[in-house]
Amino acid sequence: MRIQTAGEQKYYDFIQERAKRLQTGMIVWGSLLALAFICLFSNIIIAAILAVAGAFLAMTNIKARSVLKGKLDQIEDKEEFFRQLTAPDVAEFPDCHVIIARDYILAFKEDIFIYAIAGMEKVEVGLQGEVKKVALNDPEISWLISDSQKLQLEEEIELQDGAGAVFDQELVSKGELSPVFFGSALTNFGVETFLQHFLKMTTSPLPRMSDAGPIDPMEEPDFSAFVFKIQANMNKAHRDRIAFMRICSGEFEAGMDVWHMQGGKKVRLSQPQQLMASEL
Repeated sequence: MRIQTAGEQKYYDFIQERAKRLQTGMIVWGSLLALAFICLFSNIIIAAILAVAGAFLAMTNIKARSVLKGKLDQIEDKEEFFRQLTAPDVAEFPDCHVIIARDYILAFKEDIFIYAIAGMEKVEVGLQGEVKKVALNDPEISWLISDSQKLQLEEEIELQDGAGAVFDQELVSKGELSPVFFGSALTNFGVETFLQHFLKMTTSPLPRMSDAGPIDPMEEPDFSAFVFKIQANMNKAHRDRIAFMRICSGEFEAGMDVWHMQGGKKVRLSQPQQLMASEL
């Protein structure tokens, strides 16, 4: 087996334990068949038993080797698959034999499993429990927070009332008033409250004009987007170039094929990137 890239080496290292088991199995059934041939001249019954056992193990082993060899057949772009295995954002868990790449998950227990993330079901999990609203003048609040915390809360509310303006949804919709929320994504505090109010205060995405007319995201199911910025050399260690695009309709999926209007050709979006504000 000739290995050409670091990604291939990483994959074969991952399946090495399974490959060793199959190699051991091949030695066992080969030995049984050899013993059967030797016993053929002394005890035909033992030779027959050994031959049957060896043949059975051989068939099982050959089938398992064929299945292992065919694991990569489900991968459409093997070069991209191997490249992802050595990407800097890949997650490895040696204790439970799992590798998580951008588009694939590899797992090993008794056998090797390769899952395409795009084909997996999305499950929404709520982490926040029931929210209980208690007025500041409610006696029950003394059971929830200490006196010092209550005093701090009263001072912060007084500060907000003096520095802030009265909430007006019409002014927010016009862009003349900006609501402010307090929370922490790191500790998951206030995130769900922010998202709930954000959905209430904002409108649905507006149609975007194109050379074929307006594209309404509420009516157009197909994916469409326009590139509004191209930036090069964001990472000084690499000669890179990244395009920023705004989705106009449909749903983006990593690895999807799209039609590039100006280039007049099909393009695969196989390397989406996630950026933090500090990286821009």
